[in-house]
Amino acid sequence: MHYRRQESRHPTGSAIARLSADLDLAELCQDWEIVAADSGRVLEFLGYYDTQQLNDDERFTLMSLIIASYDEALSGAEDRGLQDQIIARLNARFDVLNSLVQYWAQPDEDDADFAFNFTPIARQIMRFNYGDKLNWPRTPFSIKRAQTLLAEQCVYDCVEIVDNRDGSFELFSSKISGRDVGTQEFSSIAAASEFAYRHFRVDYDAWQSLISV
Repeated sequence: MHYRRQESRHPTGSAIARLSADLDLAELCQDWEIVAADSGRVLEFLGYYDTQQLNDDERFTLMSLIIASYDEALSGAEDRGLQDQIIARLNARFDVLNSLVQYWAQPDEDDADFAFNFTPIARQIMRFNYGDKLNWPRTPFSIKRAQTLLAEQCVYDCVEIVDNRDGSFELFSSKISGRDVGTQEFSSIAAASEFAYRHFRVDYDAWQSLISV
């Protein structure tokens, strides 16, 4: 089935640096919003969100922290007042925060045991903005990867094919072996594979399947 493609967005280093300094939080690290999450500070974070001049990257990064913190809080007693405040802010700036909502909504997950505490709330927001689940956008996912270890550089030269979920496929190539990092869209996996063979010399038997196709 073809879906609307979900554009990805992530917390930025500059936004994390500002929030860490202003709110005395963990410094830049992997999964910063999870590491810095604090279920006891959700109201404080919301107050900062409302009173500070934030650019879109800062707004997105702060809301990532707020949701991660509230997801922790939902392991205990539910605070309906905080929930309503978070929902209102997510809907008000859905143009900026939509990929964050989709992540927590887990649209491809049918088993509640593998969902987040915040997932039912995120799904409520998705229904409000997109209607039926069939209309929700989907995040692209990797199908095939061909990589070669460049031992002398301690890095992998990587080419990857991604399903955009909208009927198109993307070929990603890393910035190694004398080429610029790049992406190119194709109408089929076969067309992407052929391009990789002709331009990057990726043999057809060099691909590692990441999912069943």
